[in-house]
Amino acid sequence: MNPLHVLIDTNILYDDPYFRSQNEILIEYAKQGKIRLFLSDVVVQELLQRHKIRVREYINVIKRAHSQLKKTAEISMDLSDLTRDNLVRHLETFYDNLVEEEVLVSVKTDPTIFPEILNLCLNKAAPFFNNKNEFKDSVIWHSYVHYIKNNKIKDSCLLTNNHKDFCDKDGELHPNLKVDIALKVYSSTKSLLTENQGNLDIQPTRQIVMVLESAKRNPQFTWELLNDNLKQIKDEIRYYLDGLEASAFVKDDLSKITLVGGLYFVGDVELKSVEDIEYEAIDSLLYVTGTLICNVAIELMKHQPEDDDEPYFHYGDINVDVEFELSLDVDESRSIEYVELSKPNVLF
Repeated sequence: MNPLHVLIDTNILYDDPYFRSQNEILIEYAKQGKIRLFLSDVVVQELLQRHKIRVREYINVIKRAHSQLKKTAEISMDLSDLTRDNLVRHLETFYDNLVEEEVLVSVKTDPTIFPEILNLCLNKAAPFFNNKNEFKDSVIWHSYVHYIKNNKIKDSCLLTNNHKDFCDKDGELHPNLKVDIALKVYSSTKSLLTENQGNLDIQPTRQIVMVLESAKRNPQFTWELLNDNLKQIKDEIRYYLDGLEASAFVKDDLSKITLVGGLYFVGDVELKSVEDIEYEAIDSLLYVTGTLICNVAIELMKHQPEDDDEPYFHYGDINVDVEFELSLDVDESRSIEYVELSKPNVLF
């Protein structure tokens, strides 16, 4: 059986640079020889740069908390090794080891691709240069195509959760990216594995089939699962809401303008419903997808830049319904291994 060749885009690993969550199965199948994973050197550098920014924020939080603990509890810990450079080097070593162990194939950027990219850039050719300068995405794409052609690789696919960068409105590869090779785009690890179960000879375990059958018999299966893990789900909701602007929580235009640059704090979270549930059993996991609607208490803070002492003041308290696309990985013991909430949409 020939392995499936998987080209990975940066956004697949933004929140999972160590392949520890949903992407862990990719590493396992690569070690089994069922798939081959390819990672552009540009993707690695982008991940390292993002990691550098993220860990710096976390380190500052830990050090501030440590400083307060020393004052109030007389607790002191050695944080000398907790540095941004050490953590970034650790991630870089992780990728180097995967390449050395032949779990990952490193795709180096070939200088010969740049004249073509420059021409596309100058002509603002879609999809990468249509009203935006996504030079980086173009380099990643053309590096992968160049590598595939030079190494005569067949039946490859691109794994990216941002279809609009590579596909047209029908979900097919953008016409300007059509190449004389078989290449399909997948938006998630789940969709890739689901569609290629037969080719990869992935059989669901007996135990996970029993979990699937139980879920199909019980219309409340997912709702009960969410409520059994309520704290974890609420924490995830708060986490995924962090990416919104304060103005997203108000409907009228005047309030939106007033709250530009403002802050918000998430209070109580109440689950309201889960809808459009679908199940898929793959290997030892049950993949659950659907729509989650919750009610969230929000404290809105208006920004007043003219006041250095009090740059923000209380604007109002509201309760809003928020809709998420929900993805769960459920193991054989019916425990949630992984939660992903995406595309938060405030309902008015």
